[in-house]
Amino acid sequence: MAFKQDLSQIKTDTFSLAKTYYGIVLAMNDQHLPPKELDLLAFTAVRGKINTHTAKMDFSEKYDSTLSSINNMISRLTRKGYFVKNQSIISVNPQIMPGFNEKPGFILSLKCLVGEKVQGTDS
Repeated sequence: MAFKQDLSQIKTDTFSLAKTYYGIVLAMNDQHLPPKELDLLAFTAVRGKINTHTAKMDFSEKYDSTLSSINNMISRLTRKGYFVKNQSIISVNPQIMPGFNEKPGFILSLKCLVGEKVQGTDS
């Protein structure tokens, strides 16, 4: 038995959109990030990079974090593959990065199957 449910949500800022998007994607893949790491992932996705002192200070002030904890979260997110480092630039992995700042936005389509193999995957 199949059903279709349309969810429509309008976000007033790109950070909220990014945080909602990554929350859904993580849940669909049975993955979990602590709230501050999810905030950092969304913040970086919207900002573009997190390697500069200014970017870290902006996050620190907005989310009440220390530079040490931000650096630790960056290391964990990089190890998990959510962040990539290209020379000295640390940004969100392009494979999980839709255009949050593009107008009019994007459409997220989810397909959930129980006990069936998804075409084009090895599982």
